[in-house]
Amino acid sequence: MRAIWMRATALLALATLSAFGCARRQGGAEVASAQAVSAQAADTVKVVLTYEQRKGQRVFTRYCAVCHGAEGAGDGFNAYNLNPKPRDLSDAQFQRAVSDEWLAEVIAQGGRGVNRSPLMPAWGHTLTRGQVREVVAFIRTLSGKPASP
Repeated sequence: MRAIWMRATALLALATLSAFGCARRQGGAEVASAQAVSAQAADTVKVVLTYEQRKGQRVFTRYCAVCHGAEGAGDGFNAYNLNPKPRDLSDAQFQRAVSDEWLAEVIAQGGRGVNRSPLMPAWGHTLTRGQVREVVAFIRTLSGKPASP
């Protein structure tokens, strides 16, 4: 009887040590994974938006992102169906080439109003002038670089 007890105790101890060792390895893997994620996050530059830009982002997400995409790259859900494709608003060269006033005019009058694609709707009757300014302010953040002409 004593031999069975000793074997049971030894097996229990071995199982406990084995489980503890596996948990430590998993914990180490989790720490390594967390360190890799934090290193990756350090490589990406996070743009901090002003209040006006955040308001513009909300309007952009609701009205513009379906075609222009959340990041403004012209790859929105509906972009596949459009010809010509929506403008890549995140292109720094494009951003340097246009003024805030021109962007506001395009948003308000639509593509047809500024001799561009007639597929872009005019938002001047839907959005207030303030909202248009906020969307322009947000669009300026999409290139990740200051782009005022």
